Amino acid sequence: PAITIITPGQPINIYLDNCGPVGTHVDIKFTKGPTTLTCANAIVLIKDTVVQCTAPNGAGTGWSVSGTVDRARVGPSPIQPSFTQSFSFPPPVVTSLTMTTGGVAQVHGQHFGDSTSMVTVLITSSHWSPATSTVIATVVSSTLLEIPVTVVAGTISVTVQVSAGGQLGSTATLPLTFAAPVISAPVVFLPAGGQASIV
Repeated sequence: PAITIITPGQPINIYLDNCGPVGTHVDIKFTKGPTTLTCANAIVLIKDTVVQCTAPNGAGTGWSVSGTVDRARVGPSPIQPSFTQSFSFPPPVVTSLTMTTGGVAQVHGQHFGDSTSMVTVLITSSHWSPATSTVIATVVSSTLLEIPVTVVAGTISVTVQVSAGGQLGSTATLPLTFAAPVISAPVVFLPAGGQASIV
């Protein structure tokens, strides 16, 4: 069988001979070590040819994809009741960077996996400390990571590279804009003979 992946959460097609009539249920799982992901809503889309399901939010290489056709729907031989094939998800891609008010940088993109994925972000910037840092990211979703940052002001240029599931993505140099400082309730002290202070 050949697997064509689009994006996590979107339909993928698995080309599988003798998979039965349209609507036949197929149990499809992605496995890597102790982690097992299910390809949801897997049914035969084209008789004896194509199975379609919703891609799981996996990341990286070295996955094994296995599937079992519902024999009760397919009937006796000739059929291919089960299959196993190696598989790699597309490498992570970074598209933009944003800041939250809590001093957390958000990395937007694709193919970051899910909350169980081991994801690191390599950051290079003359404004960062240290200038080259590898940070373990919090995976919010397959398209969003969060990493803590040292709060600075203005807009800086940052080069980022994400590694998800042992698979390294390409580098991207992007702007990161920090919120301007805000004095919510200024209090002015005017000491005798001294300079004014704002807190």
